[in-house]
Amino acid sequence: MDKLLKNHVDTKDRILRAAKIEFAEKGFQGARMGSISRRAEANQALIHYYYKSKEKLYIEVLQSTLLIEQFRKIQECIIGLKLTYAQKIYILIYAIINIYLKAISPDSRKIISRAIVDGGDHLHSIVRKYLIPIHEFMEGVIIEGIEAGEFTLVDPLMVIASINYIVISYALLENVLEKTKWYDRLYGEKYVEKLFSFLINTTFKALNPITTLVLLPDVPSSSIKLLDNLIDEVREKENT
Repeated sequence: MDKLLKNHVDTKDRILRAAKIEFAEKGFQGARMGSISRRAEANQALIHYYYKSKEKLYIEVLQSTLLIEQFRKIQECIIGLKLTYAQKIYILIYAIINIYLKAISPDSRKIISRAIVDGGDHLHSIVRKYLIPIHEFMEGVIIEGIEAGEFTLVDPLMVIASINYIVISYALLENVLEKTKWYDRLYGEKYVEKLFSFLINTTFKALNPITTLVLLPDVPSSSIKLLDNLIDEVREKENT
């Protein structure tokens, strides 16, 4: 990479990381560009040059916090793999749980929580532009699975909503439930694996409600390994 370009990338990344810490600690209203400048060891004028305003910097941080690009990669990965519709749903649940509960950083969780508490104004455009299409992709997999005869469900939207809302709530409520008697019960040993097992079984029961036996798909280990590599990339980026 050209040295000048590398310096440009490094500076933008340093500013974004500093902004992430600032917004996690103080929220959008409390954050100060001067503080971000000091954290990033970058001239405040340079921050305005790259991001124009505090609001645009905040939107950039929210997009990185919600892991939009990572979910796009997972979506492309799933499209590129020769899998059944059941296998695709299995992998999507695996990815969502492992990213939100294992890979995403505590600062990212704080930023999302603060954004929701503040009324979600800055989240609306991101949700419409990025998250809804991801959810529609998941819904489309189920609809195609119904058409192919793999599923018998009549309401794909409710399945997608229940998966995402349960996982996101699980991630965002961890700090709230700390020091309560429920914390160890919900976030104790191997809690991610337990939640995954619960969601997989309840989802496939919902996808085939007329059957009494829940049949889980046999997913190729190579597909899981590919996803694990993507999840590790997220974890490494989130925690450096």
